Amino acid sequence: GINAEYGLSSIDSYGNLLLSNTVERVYAMGFHADIPRGLYLVRGENVALAGEMGDMCYEAAKPLDQILHWQEMERLARDERKRRVRQLSAEAIFIIPDEHTALEDDFYQ
Repeated sequence: GINAEYGLSSIDSYGNLLLSNTVERVYAMGFHADIPRGLYLVRGENVALAGEMGDMCYEAAKPLDQILHWQEMERLARDERKRRVRQLSAEAIFIIPDEHTALEDDFYQ
């Protein structure tokens, strides 16, 4: 989903929300950047909870291009970890003999 900061302009009996001054907040490496999105209309069927949040204390936003670069670096690192786990799992199948094979080898020697 979208993590957004906004002002609630209107809500109707169906739960439809009209959000003004919407800003999408993207995160990476513990920092954030804001992307101005403007006016949003959210259909009521997509709303689970609507309420007021207290004042939140955030660090200053970083430049968007830096955050997007960090997000890409985090994604690449995550993909590399997954690739290494798959590779090690595949290698482990051939390296580690199961118990029965090891016992049979000892029996026949």
